[in-house]
Amino acid sequence: MNFPTKTRIIRHHETALRLLMPCAAVVITFALPLPVAAEEGKQPVALDPPTVPVVAEFVFEEKCEKILEGKSGANRRGDLGEIRAADRLGEMAVAARFYQNGTYTDGAFNHNLFPVAQGLVRRSTDEEGWPAYRLLPPQHLATKFLGSRHMVCFRFDQRVPHIVYELDNGRLRKLLEVSAQRMPQDGFTALPELLASEVKRSWTLVFVPASTAVRQFTPVSADAEGGIVLETAEARIRQYNFRIKGVPFDTATGFPHGPASHPNIYGEARRFFSFVHPTKGLGTIWQDPQDQSIQLSWFSPDFKSPTQVRLQGEAREALTAAACDAAGMIYYFTVERGSGSTPRRASLSKADATGRLLVKKRLDTSAKGLDIRAFDRNSGCMTVAGGRLGLIFSRSMFNGHQGAIGLVYGTAGLDLLKHHGQTSGHSFDSVIQVDRRGNFLAMDLGDNYPRGLHLHRFDASQRQSQVIYTFKTRHADQPKRVGARTTPRYDEISGQGRTFYRWSNDNSTYTELGGIAECDGGIAVVFAGEVSPAGRALDNSLITSSHADPRNLGMVLVNHDFENVPQVKGRLIPPGMILSEGKSESGGFYDFGGGWRPQNNEGVVWLTDYRDRAAENASRVKLARLADNSLLVLWEVWTPDRYVATRMMRIDHAGKKLSGIIDLGSTLRLGRREDPLVVGNRVYLVSGNAPAKQLQLHVIDWKSLSNATPPGAKVALEKP
Repeated sequence: MNFPTKTRIIRHHETALRLLMPCAAVVITFALPLPVAAEEGKQPVALDPPTVPVVAEFVFEEKCEKILEGKSGANRRGDLGEIRAADRLGEMAVAARFYQNGTYTDGAFNHNLFPVAQGLVRRSTDEEGWPAYRLLPPQHLATKFLGSRHMVCFRFDQRVPHIVYELDNGRLRKLLEVSAQRMPQDGFTALPELLASEVKRSWTLVFVPASTAVRQFTPVSADAEGGIVLETAEARIRQYNFRIKGVPFDTATGFPHGPASHPNIYGEARRFFSFVHPTKGLGTIWQDPQDQSIQLSWFSPDFKSPTQVRLQGEAREALTAAACDAAGMIYYFTVERGSGSTPRRASLSKADATGRLLVKKRLDTSAKGLDIRAFDRNSGCMTVAGGRLGLIFSRSMFNGHQGAIGLVYGTAGLDLLKHHGQTSGHSFDSVIQVDRRGNFLAMDLGDNYPRGLHLHRFDASQRQSQVIYTFKTRHADQPKRVGARTTPRYDEISGQGRTFYRWSNDNSTYTELGGIAECDGGIAVVFAGEVSPAGRALDNSLITSSHADPRNLGMVLVNHDFENVPQVKGRLIPPGMILSEGKSESGGFYDFGGGWRPQNNEGVVWLTDYRDRAAENASRVKLARLADNSLLVLWEVWTPDRYVATRMMRIDHAGKKLSGIIDLGSTLRLGRREDPLVVGNRVYLVSGNAPAKQLQLHVIDWKSLSNATPPGAKVALEKP
C-alpha cells in the first residue's frame, strides 16, 4: 500500500451511551490468489446483449367514471357483506377492511370518496383489450387517523385463475395472482393486497385471465426476453427479463420508504451482488426472501442461456455481501438475523462457479471479535483486488453502540490477519471499490464519530480516513445535566417559538450515500444532501424533522492523496482536500456531552436545484465511471414518501454536465443500495420483479461513446 512512512489513522470512539440503533459498518479485507486472467494475459469474456425491438406499448381507454363512496365493508373474518351500488363501478368495488374492533366507514378512521374510471387496456396496435380501472387518491381523508383500509374488490366473469397487472408508463407489471379458489360462486372477490386507500397517484389495474399471454417483450430464448424500454438522442436502455426458480426481492416495492420515512434514515441492505465471471459472463447472487435460500444466477455472455444454482447457507443467516474474483471463485458473507445475549452467527464461504462449496468458516462474532449482538437489514458490500477481498458490513455491538471496524483475513484458511479498529460510529450505508494503486477505497455514512461521509483507504496492514462532506444537526429542545452543569440555551439557532439547547443526539443524516469513482482528476463522490433556502447544508436553525429541506444531488472531487493533505486545527475538512469548485461553508454542533464539534464543507457542486421538498427530492443515487472517464449518475425523484420518476445524466469528474437530465419515467427502478456494474462504456443494473418471478437486467448504452472494452480493462472484473 502506497502510504507515507508516517501514517495518519483517524480513529473515533464513542464517549456517551447511545440509544440502540439498527446498524453500523464493518470493513473486512481478505487475501486472494492473483487473478487468472491477469496471470495469463487473457481478456474476460465479451458480453453481447442481443438485439431487441422496442417493447410493446399499452394504453388505457376510459369509458366512464364515478366516485365510490366507500361505505361497504368486510367483517372480522374478511367476508364481504353486500356491496352497495354507490361503492361499485362495473365489475370493481371498494370495501373497508376490519380494523381492531370494527369496520370503519364513517370517515373518522377511514378514507372515503374514491375516484375510479372504468375502461380497457390494450396494446396500442390492437383493438381488443382487457377490463381495467384507474384509481385516483381518495378525496376525503380520515379526520382522526387511518384505521380501516379500503381494498379493491372485483367480480370475475369466470372462476378461473387471473392475473392483476398495473399499467405504468405504457408497460404492464404483474401485481397479483388470483386463484379460482379465492373466487366465490357469485359476487365480488376481496383483494386485500390492493389498497385503494393507499393510492397517492393515478393507478391503473388490469384484470387478465392467467391463460392469456400478455406479451410486451420479445423472447430471445426459452427463459429470457428483452426489449428497448427507452430511447433518446443520447442514450438507449434495454431491459432483459430472466425466468428464475423462487422469488427475488422486489426492487420497485420492497423498500417503499422515501426521504421522510424513518427506515430511510438507516439505509437498506443490498439485495443483488453483481459481477462478471471470466467465462460465464454476468452473474448475480441474491437471497429469496420467502425461503431464505441463497441463489447464484448466471445470465450467460449472450444473455440467452441463464442458469441458476443454490448456494449452501443457513436459513437464519442473511446474505450480506458477495463477490466474484477473476479466477471465477465466488465469495459470500452471511450473518444471523436477530438480537440476543449471545453473539449472532456469521459465516464466510467460498465456492466455484457451479456453486460447489470449497471453504466455509464460522467467524468470531463475540465482543472481542466482530462484536455482533444484533443484525437485521444491515447493508454490506464486497469487492476483489490483486489477491484480496474487501468487505463492508453493518451491525450493532454488545456495549450498546454501533461502529464500523476494519478487518483482514487470509483466503487459504480464512484466518484473521489484522483488526483495523473502528472507522465510523453509527454507520448507515457504505460503498467500496478498488483504487488505481490496488488498495481498497471505501466510504460510509455516519451520524456521529465522525458525522459525515467518511472516506477510507486501506489494505491488509493500515488504514487512513477523512471526512469529505458533513451535514446539519438537530439540537435538543430540553436542557440536560452534564456532570455538574446544565447545558445552556443555544440562542444562535433559537427563535420563532422554538428553543434549542447546546447538546444533541441526532441520528438523522439528511443525506443518502451515492457512490465513489476514482477519475483522472481525483476521487469523485456523489450523494444526496439537503440544502436550505439560503443554500446551506450546515444550517441547524430550521430542522424540524429528519427531512428538513429539499434533498438535492451533490458531489465533491477529493484529492487523490487525501491522506497526505495537512490537517488544520478547527477545520474538519482542511484546505486542499476538496478539488471541485463549489459551495463552501462553516458551522458545527454541540454533541451528546455538550462539546462543540466544528464542521465545514468545501467545494460542494450541487447538480440539481430542487426547491420544494414536498415535490422533488433525490434518492437512490448511483454512480458509474465510464471507460472515457466520464461519470453516469442515476437517481430517483421522490416526494417525502412517494416515488415520482427515475432520472440520469452524464458529468465529468469536476461536476460539469456533459448531458442534460434525462427523465426515464418509471422504466428503470433503482434499489436503495444496489451498485451498477460497468463494462467499458456500458452500464448494467440488476433488479428483481417478485410477482413475475423474474430477475431484470437493464443495459444502458450512451450513443456517443464506444461500447468496446478497452484492452486490459479491470472494470469488467470488478464492481465500479
